[in-house]
Amino acid sequence: MGNASPHGEQRSAELNLPPGPSYPTPFHYFKELKAGPLEFYRGLIEEYGDIACVKMWPRCQVVVAHPRHFRHVLINEIERYPKGITFARRKDIGGEGLFFSEGNLWKTQRRMMMPSFRRSALVDLIPHMTIGANAFVERMEKRIGEPAFNIAPDTAKVAMDVACRAFFGSDILDRAQALHEALWASSQYTGYVSTNPLAPPLWFPTKRNRQARGALKTMYGAIDELIAENRARGDEDNVLARLNANVADGQMTEQQLRYEMWTLLNAGHETTATTLAFAFALLSENPQARERVEQEAATLGSRPVTHEGLSSLEFTQRVVRETLRLFPPAWGTGRECVEEDVIDGYRIPAKSILTTLFYVAQKNPVYWDEPERFDPDRFLPERSVDRPAESWCPFGLGGRSCIGEDFALMEATIILASVAQRIELRLEPGAPVEGQVFGIGPLRPARGISMTVHRRA
Repeated sequence: MGNASPHGEQRSAELNLPPGPSYPTPFHYFKELKAGPLEFYRGLIEEYGDIACVKMWPRCQVVVAHPRHFRHVLINEIERYPKGITFARRKDIGGEGLFFSEGNLWKTQRRMMMPSFRRSALVDLIPHMTIGANAFVERMEKRIGEPAFNIAPDTAKVAMDVACRAFFGSDILDRAQALHEALWASSQYTGYVSTNPLAPPLWFPTKRNRQARGALKTMYGAIDELIAENRARGDEDNVLARLNANVADGQMTEQQLRYEMWTLLNAGHETTATTLAFAFALLSENPQARERVEQEAATLGSRPVTHEGLSSLEFTQRVVRETLRLFPPAWGTGRECVEEDVIDGYRIPAKSILTTLFYVAQKNPVYWDEPERFDPDRFLPERSVDRPAESWCPFGLGGRSCIGEDFALMEATIILASVAQRIELRLEPGAPVEGQVFGIGPLRPARGISMTVHRRA
């Protein structure tokens, strides 16, 4: 096939749509999709190739799984593919925060928030990460000798703890579980409205909507408390403290600040929580890799991880990247094609929905030798030379990629090393390690991750 071509001689009404199945209505399609989104999409690509089209009324859905398609949609032709209708209903939850906003508003907000996430600024956030990591290890040490338990709620708690320390400057362990549950409920709601064309608006008094509004009340109530506490302390060393200055000088409204802190809290804990749960399981299943992580951690002695210490954790950093390859929470993203396009000689109609399948590309044997095998060293520079950079993109691509990518990678590395300094987490024999997409939301452990805690010799 040819390359993606945005303009000109290939565009023609005579061009065919990409191959793929047809459905009489969106309801038939969503019923099949919700039974297993990842399996459904992988099946499409296996049957039809790297680009396929689900044909239905009133708009078709095009799915792409080739790295060059990702670059075309998310970088080269970003103006032609805004988030548009694919994220419109989700704004009931996250408003006009950085994840959902478009155009000049998004550019303004990104410009104001970016200084807090440059690598030089992240150095100042490392102490927040190490404090949260050590508190997590102490909680795990209390479970030495206890029966197996699901580690996923605990990785969610440590990720929430670190996010609140770094973003708000607050220790919120007493509120972490309620806040995590509210974020989970809101995520379920967005999955529901994204796969139900006739879902009533949030104000309509259905049971599901009442539950979603309750979750919003809990979530934004906690955010308001954290903002108020931050201002009362007069903080200067966290993300919120810097954004408060933008509110004070009129560059950002109070409501916009609430939306942005929701965005950071939601995205900032979801990815890390899921990645840690799977990483602990993968290291338990691969003792040689676990030993290498422990050897790197041993070079730190009993000291917390510092910015300088991160340079000695190269293999641990590769473990994080390999975990994200195998189990990416953000397994794909959606865009609306607002102007007719051509990709690989196929017509992409205006108003169609386009879905980029990062998960599929990250399991493609063309780019990844034995793609289902856990092999952190596949990210060594000498083994990555011929691999397209876009074949690994769990944080998205281009200007709309996740602003917290470096933060998440650094945080997960620090927590893994902190655990390896003192304890070992072992997968319960026979326990499954499987990812599942709930609704159409992020990938999470399908049935939890059952583990026991043991002291390092």
